[in-house]
Amino acid sequence: MWINFLSLLPSTLVTVLVITIAFLRFYDQTDFPYLGFIAEPRIWSNRLTVAAIVATVANFGVE
Repeated sequence: MWINFLSLLPSTLVTVLVITIAFLRFYDQTDFPYLGFIAEPRIWSNRLTVAAIVATVANFGVE
């Protein structure tokens, strides 16, 4: 049972990361005021891109 759950985790994580990356890249403070709390949205987007690539590689390892 846990193996099935763990096999879904990397693909779910990739989906969430890609949504967050798109949100940080294509929107700014004028669209969503609470984005002002993030100091460097472009740098965080780059970091999340690396995390998504790592999660994708982990997903290939699980499959």
